[in-house]
Amino acid sequence: MNSKSENNSQRNSALENLVRQNEDALSVIEYQEYEPQVFAIPVRQREEEFNLLKQAASFQPTLYRKIEELATWEELQSCIAEIRNIEARTMTQAVVNLTEANRETTANLQDSISLAGKKQESFISDNSKLLRETVNDIRSTAENLRRQLIRIMVTTAVGSALLSVLASAVYLRLAL
Repeated sequence: MNSKSENNSQRNSALENLVRQNEDALSVIEYQEYEPQVFAIPVRQREEEFNLLKQAASFQPTLYRKIEELATWEELQSCIAEIRNIEARTMTQAVVNLTEANRETTANLQDSISLAGKKQESFISDNSKLLRETVNDIRSTAENLRRQLIRIMVTTAVGSALLSVLASAVYLRLAL
């Protein structure tokens, strides 16, 4: 990755300089005039080293082109900013959706509570009315039973008195 302070022109010129330096160093090694000196390096090893160096030098431009294709710090920053914006919008929308769902749920619960309260009030009212009617019926029945009991007692008392008079009259008649 590139540092924040690098810009495209600096990076490109630095890359070009590096490629040029590698090419120059390779050509210097390949075509350098020298005084013969004897070293104990096998020719085959030296050829392998030289071939390896050539391969590295020929691969470096490809590597640099591939590195050039990688995103720069600035490009990543804009992507990160866009991702953060998308994330913020998504979170905001999620909060709005949750808030709306909570409002609907709260409204439904309040409606259910209200309906339950009305049903409970209606139930209590109906039962209170039924209880009053039942109490009034019991009082009315008790009053009717009391009147009938008084009638029965009066009738019994009158009947007893008449029977006593009649029994006394029959007893007097029989005794005379």
